[in-house]
Amino acid sequence: QCRLSAGELGKFQLRDTVVLPFQRIVKYSLLLHTMKKNVPTTDQNGDTKRQILEKAEQLMIVKNKNYD
Repeated sequence: QCRLSAGELGKFQLRDTVVLPFQRIVKYSLLLHTMKKNVPTTDQNGDTKRQILEKAEQLMIVKNKNYD
């Protein structure tokens, strides 16, 4: 009965609302990009932090390509 009612409202199923792994990768990539952008230039370890965040972004890109 629920499926029939849901069919009237649309074709959404549980898998349409669940966050998939590749969607999390995109979110992490955006988070890392924002973090890298907001490292203060006056931070003594700023260059190291930016390098770490850049490497993490590159890893996300590689992982995202593996899902294709």
